[in-house]
Amino acid sequence: MNEQKSQLAKLLAQEGLEVVHDPSMSTAAFNPMKRILYLPVLKEMTGDVYDLFVLHEVGHALYTPKDGFHSAPEEKGKRYKGFLNVVEDARIEKKIKRKYPGGRSNMIRGYHNLMDRDFFGVSKSGVNSLSMVDRFNLYFKCGLALDIKFSDEEMEFIERGRDLESWNDVLDLVEDLWDFAENEEASTDLQEMFFDMDDEEDGDDDDDRMEINLPPGYGEEGEEDEELEKGEGTGDEDPTDEFSEDEDEQDDYDGDMGGSFENDDHNITQQSLTDKSFRENEKDLVSLEEKGGFHYVNLPDLDPDLFVADYKTVIEDCIKSSEEIVKIRKERGQTGYYYGYPGQYESLEHFNQVNKPIISYMVKEFEMRKSASMAKRAKISQTGILNTSALYKYKIDDRIFKSILHTPEGKNHGLIYYIDLSGSMNNILTDVIAQSVLMAMFCRQVKIPYRIYGFTNGSQNKLGKLLMEKYHYEDGQEPSMYSMRKESDLLSFKDGDLGFDASLCLYELFSDRQSSADFQRICRALIEHPNYGSHPVPMGGTPLNEAIINGIGLCKNFRKMYNLDIVNTIFMTDGDSHQNSRYYSEREQKSDGRTVLGEFSSFSLGSDTVYIRDPKTHEEVVMKRASRMRHYGWSMTKSLMSLYKKSTGSNTIYMNIVSRIEPMAGEKANKNWYDLKQDIKKNGWLKTDDEDIDSIYTILNKAFRIKDDAEKKFEGLEAGDKLNTVRSAFRSMNKNRLKQRFLVGNFIQEIA
Repeated sequence: MNEQKSQLAKLLAQEGLEVVHDPSMSTAAFNPMKRILYLPVLKEMTGDVYDLFVLHEVGHALYTPKDGFHSAPEEKGKRYKGFLNVVEDARIEKKIKRKYPGGRSNMIRGYHNLMDRDFFGVSKSGVNSLSMVDRFNLYFKCGLALDIKFSDEEMEFIERGRDLESWNDVLDLVEDLWDFAENEEASTDLQEMFFDMDDEEDGDDDDDRMEINLPPGYGEEGEEDEELEKGEGTGDEDPTDEFSEDEDEQDDYDGDMGGSFENDDHNITQQSLTDKSFRENEKDLVSLEEKGGFHYVNLPDLDPDLFVADYKTVIEDCIKSSEEIVKIRKERGQTGYYYGYPGQYESLEHFNQVNKPIISYMVKEFEMRKSASMAKRAKISQTGILNTSALYKYKIDDRIFKSILHTPEGKNHGLIYYIDLSGSMNNILTDVIAQSVLMAMFCRQVKIPYRIYGFTNGSQNKLGKLLMEKYHYEDGQEPSMYSMRKESDLLSFKDGDLGFDASLCLYELFSDRQSSADFQRICRALIEHPNYGSHPVPMGGTPLNEAIINGIGLCKNFRKMYNLDIVNTIFMTDGDSHQNSRYYSEREQKSDGRTVLGEFSSFSLGSDTVYIRDPKTHEEVVMKRASRMRHYGWSMTKSLMSLYKKSTGSNTIYMNIVSRIEPMAGEKANKNWYDLKQDIKKNGWLKTDDEDIDSIYTILNKAFRIKDDAEKKFEGLEAGDKLNTVRSAFRSMNKNRLKQRFLVGNFIQEIA
């Protein structure tokens, strides 16, 4: 619901506002300098009262000038700003109702709801015994329903309130209302009740800030409040701070004085008591059930190419050295099965011999599905030109015009595929690579733009190259993971940016930009070299979250480069990502008072609510609190994949490789783990749906092994068998082959 209300506010304001739900705030507020809308977490998040809060503050965002409330004369103090608040509310609420007529009824019902709860504190005294500014306030908030009475002189102020359009109109009316109130007789019990409290207020000149409209964290001159800068508060002052600290005295006080009272140099009527009462009661709307902290973090704005080792770099830095090792071992007749068991294919030629017919079959299947999809969308329309050969049927058939078949063009597809190259993938990587090479071959055949990356930690990316140039590393030396993570000159982080492991390295294994020679060279290294104990690409950790964050920029560039309609992104991993619950924040150094960037704040993955934003697209996701400790990591990864989907428009597919089915696998698959264990037996993998991710695959690691025993389907066939028997065996063989190569087979269904 928070996310829905945030989107509503952004749409109403017609700009990329930052919307912050803060459970510590008792009211909504708008910061016009930073364009941040602060919304409280209320008990009734779906009602008219909450919509009233949103519409009111959006009104300030649209119509109140940035320096508006700072221009109020300081010498007249907080009460004068109370008048300014009442009049400006009348102006912006009139304009927001005019702009969005559909919100008018929500605002009216919201205020009437608050009147029923006596939020304005008028149940005992009655509205017509209030001062002019209070009746003005209630008239423009609740309309004619309260039957508020005004004298002829007072009606002039009401007419001017109806005609308010500009900020200058507000200032002129406030000045006249203030002068009128100076001589107004304070004769109500309500005014008397607040008399002693106001004595205390006049002595408190430290807090001269509006309670709802003045943005939190701003002082008299428009400067940011020191405490907000330190991150110690975002909301307005607690409305109860304006009253006596002794709450019992407030409750027991019963003023018995009448007539007109002067409090220092101002009449007691020179303040809006209804506005004061409203502010005090707002805290009752706030939900007390919210636990933990609320954090708002942004994706860092980093060049995504910095963390990529392109395929040419992979060849130069990885494949070449691996080729030298394999050459020597071949000469010596040595083998060394890198993965602990021999590779399934003796050579690339063997791999092609086995899989080429299957790739051809998959290409044909894809083209047939795509053609069927286009035919399904085809439409027949009349041209308006008479078909003379059909005129003779005009009495019995009205189709006498020539028709034309409109077949829409096929949509442009693209694929981005991320493979986990962490050390834990060691025992299944040869099978994963075989499936991935098949995927690359398929994409090349059907001419789909694609990128296949292996993600881990490394220094072969562009950032590592820049560091080597900067620090002049000697031959054979490379920047360490520590130096890459601490590098600040080449990376720019801002206040609120999510922490990022800069040692992320995306090894570009395959790309549609590769020449055939480069493609074959990398394929040969990945298929053959493990048989000689050499892994051509380094393996390390699992910076999956960083791969997702960085992938947002890569996907945007990829889609723009090829003008793609549909992009499918696959993230394949056998475990949770390295976790990072820190974000950059400006903190004041105690030694010299300087404000610096680089210190970290942090959030708890288990107890806090974290809003993660993409500042470029203004998309946002909420990382919900995980129920159990072992689910913390998945909660963040899932949220980032959801943000990836929103920011890029890509279909997102998560492939979770497991050795056995246990509760955590069921959690990721949105399925009872025991049911998952039963359902996965048929194929060795199972696809499930998710509200934030398009598809989730749970895959047993043994399912990656391509057994190539499909030909057994022909065993038992003899010469002279019926054609249907042979056809059935052939179909069964192809079905089994496709089942074993599920990665490509299911990709066809996803995109065709």
